[in-house]
Amino acid sequence: MLLKRVGCLSVLVATLSGCGILNTFGTDNTPVPAALPTASVSSKPTVLWQKSVGAGSDDAYLQLNPAYANGLIYSVDANAKVTATRASNGDTVFTRKLKSSGKSGIGTNGQQLALVDGHANLFMLDSQNGNVLWQVPVHNQVLATPVMTADTTYLKTIDGVIAAYRNSDGAMLWSYNHGSPTLVLRAGSAVLLDGDTLYAGFADGVVVALDNRTGNELWQQVIANPNGFAEIERMVDIDSTLVLTNGVLFAATYQGQLAALNSHSGAILWQTPLSAYANIALVNNAVIVPEADGTLTAFNRVNGHVLWQQKHLAWRFLTGLTVMKQNLLFGDKEGYVHWVQAATGQYLNHVQPSKNPLYSSPLVVDDTVYSLDSAGKLAAIK
Repeated sequence: MLLKRVGCLSVLVATLSGCGILNTFGTDNTPVPAALPTASVSSKPTVLWQKSVGAGSDDAYLQLNPAYANGLIYSVDANAKVTATRASNGDTVFTRKLKSSGKSGIGTNGQQLALVDGHANLFMLDSQNGNVLWQVPVHNQVLATPVMTADTTYLKTIDGVIAAYRNSDGAMLWSYNHGSPTLVLRAGSAVLLDGDTLYAGFADGVVVALDNRTGNELWQQVIANPNGFAEIERMVDIDSTLVLTNGVLFAATYQGQLAALNSHSGAILWQTPLSAYANIALVNNAVIVPEADGTLTAFNRVNGHVLWQQKHLAWRFLTGLTVMKQNLLFGDKEGYVHWVQAATGQYLNHVQPSKNPLYSSPLVVDDTVYSLDSAGKLAAIK
């Protein structure tokens, strides 16, 4: 099963490259990215420091998201090299090379680090020194970042299995098998944990709620149905991590819908057609979506009405959104980090720490932004 899924993912990357969804710029049939917008803020963001923290994602389109805790930025590359970097000055605190390749980003609870390698092994590391505490095999490959609490780590595999593991020894506490279509995007949304409930979106356009203590299903809801003759036309993956506020859960699908759900029952409150594969954001009364074509759209979170659209970033292949002081931050395929005002969609500014693509969303710690590019260059921006 594992080899079959890897093959499907590889085929999909090639197919999407041909139609311009994920390819590098410059091929004949790739949509031309919009020209860089003019900054409306005179003060330019400053790159405080930058350094190499490994080989990056190795052109595999992996979102190897870094994590922050204890004053350190934790990162992993495609060769499973884990690096802890001091956030204040870029000094390396430790590195740890695992025996396999890297596939997921790093999750942390402050005391431990969790990541999954290319052979579907879950590793638990000590966050102070990078020592491996234990490793256990998991059901299948994991592309989404593990989600951790003080005592439990939650994973979602590429073929639609969610499992909970005990942090102390790696024992599997429960698993839930939803399944997935044959063809999926080479991405994966992390689970969302809220109190005793765990929410997850799957590649068939379904959202589920589980009891996080037992894995028992509380409800499930279809928010997008496959439509079309070819398999690629029928893809409705939920690769944007769900967001939740005031009892309302928001989910976006590729080639499908943005939907607002009652988090207690799964009932659909409203939905609107769109296509998205990167993380969405909530700011005040708006849910903001980076659509697949590079359009940023803000929807009223109560009724789904469009509040504003920012169309000057078309086909720049945006990362997921991060919120900082009422502004939206995100990266693009040319290595730029962008700032957009969340209330109005006004384009504010940009900086280019490197010319390598950004696949991971910017990481915000206090008033500093950290970007990790596809070649493994970590930069601090202020």
